[in-house]
Amino acid sequence: MKKIFTYKYLLLLFCIFPLTHVNAQIAAWDFTGAAAPITFTATTFNTNLDASNLLSRGSGAAASAGTNSFRTVGFKNTSISTSNAAYFQFTLSANIGYTLSLSTIDAKF
Repeated sequence: MKKIFTYKYLLLLFCIFPLTHVNAQIAAWDFTGAAAPITFTATTFNTNLDASNLLSRGSGAAASAGTNSFRTVGFKNTSISTSNAAYFQFTLSANIGYTLSLSTIDAKF
């Protein structure tokens, strides 16, 4: 039996510190309306970030058809390895003058 992972919402909570320490949601992906996307643009992305706002996938995590999701059929028991190409990926970094500090990752499955 193949495991299929469905992600309707991927909400990421981070802290971004200019001069004051304020917690805020700075990146989120809402997959409502998506069907087998290869990459997906963030629906929330703080303007003080300088990285790409795309959620992408490795070549071993092929897109799987499904409404309102970022699914794959690529994750298997052998996928738990840094050398495997079955993964979802996003990158975050702060603009010059800002510090990025990860405090929480929240996801709704």
